[in-house]
Amino acid sequence: MSLRSNYIFTFVILLLCTLEGIAQDSTKARLEFDHVLLFVSNEDLKDSLDVLFTPAEKLTTVHENQGTKGYYYLFFNTYIELLFLEDPMKAAENSESFGSDYVLRWSDEDRYSPVGIGMTLSPWDTSLIMDDFRVYQSADSPEGEYYLMSDFNDDPSQPMIYVSQPRRAHEALDSIEDVNTRPEEIREDLRLYLTHPNGIKRLTNVIYTYADHSSRSGNVDILHSSSVMVKPSEIESITMIFDNNSDHHKEFMINDRVKLIVEY
Repeated sequence: MSLRSNYIFTFVILLLCTLEGIAQDSTKARLEFDHVLLFVSNEDLKDSLDVLFTPAEKLTTVHENQGTKGYYYLFFNTYIELLFLEDPMKAAENSESFGSDYVLRWSDEDRYSPVGIGMTLSPWDTSLIMDDFRVYQSADSPEGEYYLMSDFNDDPSQPMIYVSQPRRAHEALDSIEDVNTRPEEIREDLRLYLTHPNGIKRLTNVIYTYADHSSRSGNVDILHSSSVMVKPSEIESITMIFDNNSDHHKEFMINDRVKLIVEY
């Protein structure tokens, strides 16, 4: 074979390998962190976070058909939702549709996790993850809006995982000036809710630790393959690091055993 023939042969082989790699990549979808959801049963955590952050008061939402009420704290690229149980009967009636008995997550029993993690899917191709997820549409939601709930949410000892549609995911801002690109009627409130007493702006890392006596399976495995950093530990916790800074370290109890850790 001549030198030219060798070159052409090698080029074709490399091209085919590259195209094969592109085809493989197109069949992969990655779960990306979007926000934190915490199941809380008293006002203690909310009172503490109201001091650290500016609460988004006008976004407080009653989910009548879920039997829950949500309170929110906004940041440039994420948010925290505190979810309270308002109507246990309504929540129990909604459990089958929800895909798990989520009322257990407000329980005082040590084996139940009060942590939920909202994700996004990139690229948005639900067929790539539906082996492990199911569609959930609340009766409170507008037509066409839904979440994808992990099948492993039926194990309440692990964090709850769900995926938001792109239009329901948090729409990140690069700076406070970007508020001016949002609808005029919400700009003033949005600017207020993004301005925190301590100057916190952007989430730069999130770490979930699970008790090392728990088996690494189900939702913990899903988190391992996502953008969330996951570690075994003596206790369950969720750590949110803002603005690449750890000068300030604050710990809050979500319940009697699980921690929310904020660094900024």
